[in-house]
Amino acid sequence: MLIYHFNTENKLLLINLKKIICLTILLLTYNVKSTLAQEIIDNNFGNNGIEIPQLKAINYGFWSLSLQRDHKIIVTGWAYTDEESPSDISLIRLLENGEWDSSFNATGLFSIGNGTWEDAYSSAIQSDGKILIAGRYFNGSSWDFIIVRFNEDGSLDSSFNNRGYFTKDFFGKDDRCFSIDIQSDGKIVACGFAEFFNWDLAVIRLNIDGAIDSTFGNNGSKIINIGSYNDVAFSIKTQHDGKIIVCGWTYIFGSWDFAIVRLNSDGSLDKTFASSGIVTTDYHHLYNTAHSVTIQSNGKYIAAGYTYKPGFSDSDIMLVRYNNDGSIDRTFGIEGIVLIDNNEADDFAWVIKSDSYDKLLVGGIVTDKGNKNLFLTRLNSNGFIDISFGNKGVFLYKFFGYDEEVRDILIQPDGKILLTGYYSDRKVIKGFVIRLENPYAYFRNNYNILLNNFPNPFNTQTRIAYVVPPDIGQGNQIYLSVKIKVYDLLGKEIETLIDSFQEPGYYEIVFPSGKNSEFLSSGIYFCRIDINGISKTHKMLLVR
Repeated sequence: MLIYHFNTENKLLLINLKKIICLTILLLTYNVKSTLAQEIIDNNFGNNGIEIPQLKAINYGFWSLSLQRDHKIIVTGWAYTDEESPSDISLIRLLENGEWDSSFNATGLFSIGNGTWEDAYSSAIQSDGKILIAGRYFNGSSWDFIIVRFNEDGSLDSSFNNRGYFTKDFFGKDDRCFSIDIQSDGKIVACGFAEFFNWDLAVIRLNIDGAIDSTFGNNGSKIINIGSYNDVAFSIKTQHDGKIIVCGWTYIFGSWDFAIVRLNSDGSLDKTFASSGIVTTDYHHLYNTAHSVTIQSNGKYIAAGYTYKPGFSDSDIMLVRYNNDGSIDRTFGIEGIVLIDNNEADDFAWVIKSDSYDKLLVGGIVTDKGNKNLFLTRLNSNGFIDISFGNKGVFLYKFFGYDEEVRDILIQPDGKILLTGYYSDRKVIKGFVIRLENPYAYFRNNYNILLNNFPNPFNTQTRIAYVVPPDIGQGNQIYLSVKIKVYDLLGKEIETLIDSFQEPGYYEIVFPSGKNSEFLSSGIYFCRIDINGISKTHKMLLVR
């Protein structure tokens, strides 16, 4: 196992433990209100990077972000106007600068009727600009799926299912809808769970007009029982080929496991995916729940959630990558799995997103000493932490003093990153939106690809820092050819440190890394880097 360990001075140590086959990233909890962390916050957004809309509600939280064509931001979740009234859907729009757009749903609340209960967990924007939100609705005796459509200006679209919203009660018991997505043909898919004897994974599809699509599954619905107890779907994504990927968890005889399901476009299980259409992952036969899935440019799936390690009291964030055929991709992390551990705190991942370079943003919470802290990290496409992001790959922040957590991430077209969720001061709960700067902006148009090595001079090993710029690729090229070699004064090659393809970012590599490093004599060595035809050489001094 490779362990990335951040000590209290934020120095990165690399430890190799051979007998455990997963990648664990250990991050000690520390106060990130430092220069590095401050620089990543976009102070031109809201109030120094943060917007806390003042809804007419005593408690409210945000679960989902979507971006309109004019780059205005749709934020939705739940709200309680007082301690006695049922919950409403919270729905607001922010301008590009983070200011609350009061011309859109001025109260920030929505309900389909007096005295009804509704919460929203997911949102999406149609190609015509109309806004879809999905969540749960209380019909008076049980909870149902609900999908509501709004016009671009925030008014209810009454043409959707002839009343502006669609509800689904599967078996007369409690149901929840957690995620929504839009197919390339405009049809709408949503997932969650439906209760019969237990909770079963549930997927529905609607036509563009909001009516149930009877050509999908069993008259528009697909119910899947996987394990011996409850099954829940938390995240749904549509593919360009019409197939649908669903992520969640299942309970199988004493163990909660990651569950990944792939459906054909007609709602049937895709038997080319792990021969049954269903994959479950039991990391250590205890507690493994997935809450979000993303699809990388190569078609691989990465599920994010959390797990408990045997013998430990705290939970860790867990990521698993699957090949297109449903097998675990063992080139990701170590043997296909990445664990993220913050100083023995309870860590949870609620959302994962991949950016245009296939890097992974993972958001959630770190619970330490009873307080929930907002957490965001970025990994390279191979599952290893991206030290060019935030503070050595981590954005662990205490904005509000008490409980706060990330529920959704949105990457804008300009590369800036939006986070939403909610926080509590132990009296009231409020939703927030935070914007971070584009992490690639520092490296753009910066061709100083070989920075330095430290220490220099050195007597055992030195760390070489280099940058893969995001703007020297050709066309839509994501991964660039990177070669780093070290030569002696006579031009003899001593070692090839890197000869692979890497996505843009800041990297470090250790020299010498080979077993024969102790035989190197004192003297001058040259490090040469080549990236897509751009080269640079740097002099290093070894003193024994």
